[in-house]
Amino acid sequence: MRLQGTGEPAGGIEKDGDSSVPGHYALMRPYPNPFNPTTTFRMELPTAGFVEIRVTDLTGCQVAVPIHGWLAAGSHELIFDASGLASGVYLYQVKAGRYTSAGKLVLLK
Repeated sequence: MRLQGTGEPAGGIEKDGDSSVPGHYALMRPYPNPFNPTTTFRMELPTAGFVEIRVTDLTGCQVAVPIHGWLAAGSHELIFDASGLASGVYLYQVKAGRYTSAGKLVLLK
């Protein structure tokens, strides 16, 4: 998993010379989906906080935790590399602050 973030702990993010932090949480669906072997989770965090992404198979067994930790306020991209997993359908859950997003991932090899 690679983490690419533009958030800064104290000052937000720079966009066209304007220092700003998102005004609300936004947890986007992973893209691309279906994917092979990487997909990207995008999120916007108005404040620094704890973020967790869990990936499970359809039986509920956890197969990956791409991130489990603190992120700065700002826009982030988390690249999930599933090259060690078999083709199939997986479930994901993203938690950021008090917000949660969940859905399906389809890995095609």
